Amino acid sequence: VGELSERDIDAMLSFKLCLPVRHARKLGQVVYQKTRGHPMYTIEFLRSMVQKHLLTFSVREKRWVWDESAIEKQLIHKGVVELLTKKLGHLPRDVIETLKVVSCFGFQINTSMIQLLDLGQFVPDMAEALE
Repeated sequence: VGELSERDIDAMLSFKLCLPVRHARKLGQVVYQKTRGHPMYTIEFLRSMVQKHLLTFSVREKRWVWDESAIEKQLIHKGVVELLTKKLGHLPRDVIETLKVVSCFGFQINTSMIQLLDLGQFVPDMAEALE
């Protein structure tokens, strides 16, 4: 996947937030400025905005709303490794330990293999813990 254009980000936000493109455009501009269209940075930046309650669904307004100036002040991580390291640092200890063991099997492993290892500390809902 190549870099996203500002127009791509506007379209994505419009679709995901169920808003006309013209309403999502200002947010799209800020997101593009912060991420320069890098797909992973874009997704992670938006996730962090939701987690920090800077992008929220307003029941009163019946639509997604955001604090543009607060979002503009947010820092974006400088690299994929830093971004992933920060995300891993927030995982529960048992999830991290399980990931250390299964990483020895390569970059992809299925749940049945993890269960065969009988780690004792296995996290039953690993997918949920990693989200």
